Amino acid sequence: MHAAAKAVLSEFSGLTIDGPDPALETHRRQRHLVIGAEAIMEGPGPYCDYSEAIGEAMIPVGGEFHMTVMIGERGTVWGAYSGAYGFIADSFVSAVGRILLAPPSEWSLDRRLPPGPDAEERIRRRQLEDERHQAGGWRRFWGRRM
Repeated sequence: MHAAAKAVLSEFSGLTIDGPDPALETHRRQRHLVIGAEAIMEGPGPYCDYSEAIGEAMIPVGGEFHMTVMIGERGTVWGAYSGAYGFIADSFVSAVGRILLAPPSEWSLDRRLPPGPDAEERIRRRQLEDERHQAGGWRRFWGRRM
C-alpha cells in the first residue's frame, strides 16, 4: 500500500457521506460515499488492470453505490465500475466534492479496460445463450393454446 492510500485511509476510513437531496437540486442526484475497505465493490484482481491502464499503482479506498473509488501513488483519484474507469480529481478532498456536488457531466467513467484474451469466447457464448433463450421464448409462444 502506498503513502497516498495510507494517508486517506488513516484520516477518513469509516466515514460515510450522504450527498444532497435530488429534490432540492435537479442536476444533482443522491450520493452515498463510504470510505474504507467495506465499501470496495470489486475483488482485488481488476485493480492490477486499472493500475496498468492508468500508469500508476491504484489502491481502492472506498465506494459510491456501485463505483469503487481508487487513489494513485501521486494522490490522483479515479473511479471504476465493471471495467469502466475515469479520472475524478487531483486530490481526495477535491474528489469528494466532485462526487457529491458536481453534475454528472463534469466527470464520468469515460474509459474502458481492454478486453481480456477470452473476450471473443465470452461474447460468442453470450450470443449463443441469447439465441437459445429467444428460441425457447418463440417455442413457448407458438406452443400455447389459443
